[in-house]
Amino acid sequence: MTRGGWSGVVLALLAASPGAAQTETPAAPAGPPAPPPRVAPPPPGATVAPDSPFRPGTLGFPFTTLYAAPPGPPRAWTITPSLGLSVTFNDNIRNTPRNRRSDVIFGVTPGLTLRAETARLQGTLNYAPTASFYTRYSQQNQIAHRGFGQASLMLVPDLLFVDMRAAASVQSLASGFAQDDNTAINRDDQIQTFTASISPYIVQRFRGLATLRAGYTYSFTDQDRADNRRLPSDTGFGPTNFRASKFSSHTGYAVVRSGEDFGRLLLQGSLSATEYDGQGIYSGAYRRTLLLETGYGITRSLAGLVEVGYEQQRYNSRPITEIDGVIWAAGLRFTPNEVTSITVKYGKRDGYNSAFVQGRTELGPRTRIFATYTDRLSTAALTAADLLQSIVLDPLGNPVDAQTGAPVLPSTASSLLGLQGGLFRVRSATVSLSHSFRRDTVTLALTHENRRPIAADPQQTAPQFSQKGSSVSLSWSRPLDELTNLTAFARYGISTRQGRGDTNNYSAGASLTHLINPSLSGSLTYRVTYRDGGGLDGSALQNIVIAAVRQTF
Repeated sequence: MTRGGWSGVVLALLAASPGAAQTETPAAPAGPPAPPPRVAPPPPGATVAPDSPFRPGTLGFPFTTLYAAPPGPPRAWTITPSLGLSVTFNDNIRNTPRNRRSDVIFGVTPGLTLRAETARLQGTLNYAPTASFYTRYSQQNQIAHRGFGQASLMLVPDLLFVDMRAAASVQSLASGFAQDDNTAINRDDQIQTFTASISPYIVQRFRGLATLRAGYTYSFTDQDRADNRRLPSDTGFGPTNFRASKFSSHTGYAVVRSGEDFGRLLLQGSLSATEYDGQGIYSGAYRRTLLLETGYGITRSLAGLVEVGYEQQRYNSRPITEIDGVIWAAGLRFTPNEVTSITVKYGKRDGYNSAFVQGRTELGPRTRIFATYTDRLSTAALTAADLLQSIVLDPLGNPVDAQTGAPVLPSTASSLLGLQGGLFRVRSATVSLSHSFRRDTVTLALTHENRRPIAADPQQTAPQFSQKGSSVSLSWSRPLDELTNLTAFARYGISTRQGRGDTNNYSAGASLTHLINPSLSGSLTYRVTYRDGGGLDGSALQNIVIAAVRQTF
């Protein structure tokens, strides 16, 4: 391969021969997951309490509780349009410590859920944009796009497939527990992200000797502010060096994996190369990876993992970032049963030594634990693009991690940290514990994230800065009766920004949802956020009350 153009990302594949645990690496955008099915099973990771007709929504967003229709016989096509109407009172629409402004906001949310379960096509699309109309401050009027879709098309049985994905999400530039609701995010502070990919690929099995998977992936990412005007000076917080990102990428990859003929020994070789086409940091950027992975089943539940390879990366940053060298890792994977999987690895990737941890288990039939730790070199837009390749939808439409089944939040919507332009080393850790009683579901989550700047986007002028934050959150959901559901949550987080010290973030809320008839539901929600420290001139307090109805057709 010549320098420039093509780049590499390791395609992490789960593979196992009898008696050997699967090897895996952090999710990467180089190629699709395995062939269909494309919808994750309920356990582990299902967030619905037993005997409940409601889905409480993703962790951190319990106020989005929606009714979930009882499962029925599978149909080839299921099309469910909907229309949501809401009235919101927000007593601090810009979430500032000074010059507080209140308003009443009317929201219109048309929605479409599309499911395909045919012999050749399997997929789900859940799209619900929201148009918000402000009574007093019409300059805040906006349309926020939210949704996720994925589909797998089998063109030639057991040989040729096409994987298709798309996602749209909204988040806050300043962040700090900004919720996934545009009426809680100032238009000047709002970031809209679109990601999409299409990947034709082949899977060829050579009896029990080996399996070949090879393909091409085209992806597109667009991340920009809803309003590119300069942030008002009285916001008191929020990065000023964010740069809009729009780029496409072309990836070719091939993976050869040993079969059951090798017994406890797993051998896997992968080659991946990606070329980025965009401006700024993505101009002439590329990734390349050549990797050999081995796994050996020491026992039926414990496998040793070793990998070695070579990587080349380049980003058009300031200064230019170039990585050219050997990569390696060693670790263990523990899989004593079908509900427990723990992988721990340490090695060199992205030019530095780092660890990787991914695990899930159950403490009894009603208690689930998920844990992850990653250490990656990335940008805000690349994080969103990579996330698209690592999630699927559970049967109730909630995004979950494809490997662990853990609930996943869109992009960095749950982060305490603001978005910046440029290249960062991002260390993140999450531990969540969910327990289901007969009617209740309680989830406790701990998170930590540390972003250290590596290089700036060549088009940005404001300096980068380090950030880190930790949070704890508790959510609870309970059906009060067959038609009414109550959800509540509380969160606390502390974040530190270089040069500004600590910021304390508090958030709490509750949502009551009632099924008026089989196709019409109503909800009443209250939540409050409080933020102080970190250079703020005072504290920022925001109260929000939402009354909404949703009609499905």
